[in-house]
Amino acid sequence: MSDINFTPEARFMDAAIEMALACNGAEHPVGAVIVRNGEIISAASNEAHLDPTYHAERLAIAGAQIALNNRRLTGCEMYSTLEPCTLLCAGPILVGRLAVVVYGASAAQAQAFTQSHPDKKWMTNEISFEEFVGRTPDANTHIVGGFLEDECVELFSRTPRSAEASLTLDGRALHIISLVPIEPGLTRVQFTIGDREYDMQAPFDSEGLLSWFPDYIAKAPNCANCDRLIFPNQKVAQGHLSPEDSGFSHLTCCDTLAGYAGWFNNSGELVSAFS
Repeated sequence: MSDINFTPEARFMDAAIEMALACNGAEHPVGAVIVRNGEIISAASNEAHLDPTYHAERLAIAGAQIALNNRRLTGCEMYSTLEPCTLLCAGPILVGRLAVVVYGASAAQAQAFTQSHPDKKWMTNEISFEEFVGRTPDANTHIVGGFLEDECVELFSRTPRSAEASLTLDGRALHIISLVPIEPGLTRVQFTIGDREYDMQAPFDSEGLLSWFPDYIAKAPNCANCDRLIFPNQKVAQGHLSPEDSGFSHLTCCDTLAGYAGWFNNSGELVSAFS
């Protein structure tokens, strides 16, 4: 591992974080960018693909090699939101001769997160990226770990946007902001539909919630008064606005959402969303 005078720049890790949030349906949000002479020449994120090697770091390296028309990336820097794995990413980094690798969250932190969130699986080993580089003869890559660490660790509980924005209601896109497991079989989900923000809990693990969520949103009724979705444990009335109105309306503040998800049928009966 080389010892050079290098100071990482937050703007490049911020760009990697943005790539992580734009993952193409991947199981884990990880982003990476490659910088040369102060400019980003390649950016990538984990991708959902039959080929499990589609990691952000590998894809960013491939993009940089194409951009430079050179298999060697001498003088280039990589910023990755997660410590490059020694299963797939470390080899291409060293063979590509990257001068610097800056990462945010460590593999150990990802593994610790997995222990308390069993629905999020990271495959890793006990050899760190720094140890891998140190064991490799002639490796000359400088490593900076823990850069913008908190922001990168926070990505563990996020779900890639493109995996979630699979539904459009009356021209309004659904975006899940975060899925945070509370306990086994219970997840807090924060999401927006258009300019409306929501926060609810649902008795699913994160992966189960993602597969079920769009169907729920498609069935949940909108308040006839404020146009926000109606959730259980909110006081509602049928025909609240006028006798001619057959829709449901909130009787109390609808910004406070509570209880488990479901919807009301045309008889005003609560229908469980989980049956």
